[in-house]
Amino acid sequence: MIRSVFVAAAFAFVIMAAGNSASATRTGDVPAPATTAGSGVPGSFRVAQRCISTDAIIRKVMRRGFYNIHKVRPKTHTMKMRGYKRGMRYRIKVDRCSGNIIWTEPMPE
Repeated sequence: MIRSVFVAAAFAFVIMAAGNSASATRTGDVPAPATTAGSGVPGSFRVAQRCISTDAIIRKVMRRGFYNIHKVRPKTHTMKMRGYKRGMRYRIKVDRCSGNIIWTEPMPE
């Protein structure tokens, strides 16, 4: 009994979700904010991603060949640093949550 109620509720939810996405595809219609948030399911939301520590970010940047790294400015989702690679000084912008390098730019000496 409980299983059939659960299956019926899940089926109704899928039908409702399909109806929302179909109505949003008509020209001139704007999708509701609930359908565009998260995974596109009504009522869903994104879970905040845990960011890694500053030391872990520096170690990750050092594995890319940079050395003598100095933190400049931590921002909301990025961190700007300065460091050296092959004797040249660089500005480095890093994603604080993944530790990936977004861009590097040589600095004039």
